[in-house]
Amino acid sequence: FAEEPLAARLARLDAPQIRRLDTELDDLQLPRGLDAVLLIRFYHDLYWMPGPDGEIGTTDRAAVNRQVFEALAPGGIYGVVDHHAETGTRDRDAVDPRGGLHRIDREMLVDEVLATGFVLDAESDVLANPDDSRDWNIFVNDGTRRDRTDRFVLRFRKPVGAAGD
Repeated sequence: FAEEPLAARLARLDAPQIRRLDTELDDLQLPRGLDAVLLIRFYHDLYWMPGPDGEIGTTDRAAVNRQVFEALAPGGIYGVVDHHAETGTRDRDAVDPRGGLHRIDREMLVDEVLATGFVLDAESDVLANPDDSRDWNIFVNDGTRRDRTDRFVLRFRKPVGAAGD
């Protein structure tokens, strides 16, 4: 079936508590008191997307995470789903938009989010794929691998009583 654009599906969605925001990463304009913010297969893109100066790879991930932290209500959820890179590779597989693998090292991502003040509340292997060698670009479309990456699902929580409440 032909996939309908997300904007069209959202326009029909009867869920007034869900809002689409089209903003710049350096100024997300998130409303305060949110229950949850989800980044689905996107965090790795923060390593090569242009920053406010237009230079590739200058997105301030700590600032993005701070904006999410400040927008969440106490106890709010920051959910992150992304493609596993090989363990210990840090940002290697995320930094190059043309030749990179579009993956990210889970441990590095966790370190960055925890540094903001979040706690890692839960994780799931529901999207795990042990057959993924983690050494190929996620956009490979050879009929066997596209959309079959090994992915992690993380739930961070903003502590109740955290600074910025």
